[in-house]
Amino acid sequence: MLPLIVLPAILFSQEKAVRYEGSVSAGAVLDRHFDSFSLHTSHGVRFIKPGLEFLYLGCSVEQLFMHAFSTGNREHSPTFLQLHAKAWFPVNARIQGFAACEAGGGLTGDGAIFNFSPSAGIGFGTCGKQAILLTLKTYINRNSVGPDTNGLKFMLMVGYKF
Repeated sequence: MLPLIVLPAILFSQEKAVRYEGSVSAGAVLDRHFDSFSLHTSHGVRFIKPGLEFLYLGCSVEQLFMHAFSTGNREHSPTFLQLHAKAWFPVNARIQGFAACEAGGGLTGDGAIFNFSPSAGIGFGTCGKQAILLTLKTYINRNSVGPDTNGLKFMLMVGYKF
């Protein structure tokens, strides 16, 4: 309930406290088959007040295509809707590292899945606030029916921040 009170106060204060930040990316699972991949987009706000300029909060949508090439079966390929938090760590004027986590849910042919995805990466500035992103991500899932689906290992993603 507190974010519903605090966020509008920050957004509508006289001095600008946040700016829009979005990203799109695609990735592949790092295993010997390379047959699972992901399409991901995240949109939210980057805080620009001193002391908070490293923080991003938003929502993300991700479509996983698990074993897409070996089986062609999309039934176990969830679409996740998640809350997304990211902390940026400047290395220099053009390079920033980050640590992030996403938490949310998705649906498959088998039922609902809760997902928690920690990740880390680096952004290489291109122009203005835009950057090319390299991200290493993992998935921790809890399936509502059947066994847990933690078989994805790690995913390497390439994206663009705008």
